[in-house]
Amino acid sequence: MVYPECDRRPLKILLLHGAGMGPQVWEGLDPYWPTEWKIVTPLLPGHQSAPPPTPPNLEGLTEWVADTIQNHKPRIVLGWSMGSYALLETIFRKGELGLAGVAIVNGSPPPTLSSTPHEVIQRRMDAHFLNPLRIAEPFIQLLAKKGWSPQATGGLREGVLLANEPFLRQVRWDMFLTPFGARIPTFPLPLLVLHGKRDRINPLSQAEWISRNAPHVHLEVLPGAHAPFGHHPQHFVDALVRGLRCLMPPKVLPHSGSGEH
Repeated sequence: MVYPECDRRPLKILLLHGAGMGPQVWEGLDPYWPTEWKIVTPLLPGHQSAPPPTPPNLEGLTEWVADTIQNHKPRIVLGWSMGSYALLETIFRKGELGLAGVAIVNGSPPPTLSSTPHEVIQRRMDAHFLNPLRIAEPFIQLLAKKGWSPQATGGLREGVLLANEPFLRQVRWDMFLTPFGARIPTFPLPLLVLHGKRDRINPLSQAEWISRNAPHVHLEVLPGAHAPFGHHPQHFVDALVRGLRCLMPPKVLPHSGSGEH
């Protein structure tokens, strides 16, 4: 695939990984990124060796995301899973932050707050943190099969065990209690929604609802489940490029050239 130049300057895109993970989740996409893109993959606070933000909750995480955007000055920010929720909340709290648009990957919030009883949520959370590596291992093995290096997959395994559990628990509770869906109809930026159709954590119906209710939105439904970039890396990047072309003006991402590998 030949990608066009982007306004004669690299298109800087910042990627936010999911809960308990790390920037190693993006390594296997390196062969597929357009050559004129500059990819920035920070380590989120409270993950691996990084201390949690202050305060150690969703509010603190959004402050960190806002500071990271202001420091790196990307044109696009993409979040996966928890990274999507943190990104959406940052924009709701802080505004556009100079961005041209955002993308969320299998992090589409539901239209309304969950009616699941708090004690059920607590039991599920306790079960997860009892052995988080057992939960993460199938995903890490998938990445290994798809070409991620032993260094990347080993770093993810180690990071799962090093992640700050109290911080991650608090962020999950904050996400559960935050009315993301109620604010989607006033989202101020172009929004690209990328969603693996077999996701059982955030079902496709949530992404479809956002595609009908956000003001300026494009939905790309992908093969795979909660991490579609791991199932089909090339298809994922193709869908990202195609979706951004649907949303962005030519000065950000030209519409000429091929959209497929």
